[in-house]
Amino acid sequence: MKKRQNTSTARCPYCGTTYRHPGMAERCLKGPLCRTYNYATGERRNVADIQFKAAACVQFAAAPLESSDYGDVGAHAKNCIRICEELYADMKALRCGISVFNSATVPTARLLESIWPPVKTDITHLLAVVSSLLGDVRYALRGRLEPQGQRRGAELWAAIEAEVDALLDIFNPTGGEDYPHIDRVMECYERLYQWIFPEPRKPELRLYLAGERLWIAAPTKAEAREVLRRETGLVGLPVKGIALGEKLDDGRTAAELLATAQGVPGIVARAA
Repeated sequence: MKKRQNTSTARCPYCGTTYRHPGMAERCLKGPLCRTYNYATGERRNVADIQFKAAACVQFAAAPLESSDYGDVGAHAKNCIRICEELYADMKALRCGISVFNSATVPTARLLESIWPPVKTDITHLLAVVSSLLGDVRYALRGRLEPQGQRRGAELWAAIEAEVDALLDIFNPTGGEDYPHIDRVMECYERLYQWIFPEPRKPELRLYLAGERLWIAAPTKAEAREVLRRETGLVGLPVKGIALGEKLDDGRTAAELLATAQGVPGIVARAA
């Protein structure tokens, strides 16, 4: 008996190419529009990622509260969701496809659920963390949205922050620090902050020997030559990279000598 083949297909919305799996269609790069929308890079990708991740945090906190009849909780929660939708509409100017959206929001949702499982979530604790993050988001995005075509970005983020703060005021009217899990606010805040604002990866230093005379710590050979020129005025000396496990004449390994640079490029020693 022949096995029935799966004939389901997905179509790239920009060039129309069909694929076997929706994920492949989302990442299509065959046409110029595909490459624009599905492969956003640089500043455009940076501001998109920050906003997609932060909006996912807001929606995670607000969604369970939409049906609440406690005071104005339901109204503020619905406003959060509505303004996030307006934000997504404003973000169309960034020309980011669904693959960009998913790559930011899906891991964010998983991270949020790992910190606040649905059956154990204390809403005051969650809102306190999200409220703190929103101030950082607005600061990080200052002056960066309009050049990318987002005309309402700053206004919408201010509105989102006001709604989240209003929810926090309802659940913590005194502004005190006696609610459950207060001791974990900073820990959870730091985890989300590092995800939303990943620090640029610092270039790893390597050890170079210049002209058999000077040991230099630098990320690349070109930068080692620049260190040599800047600190000594010497140019044209041969520069070679040294394996970190290599033993030096004084008994140290190259890695031990490199550690004395403490992460700062420069001349670390004279060769014996």
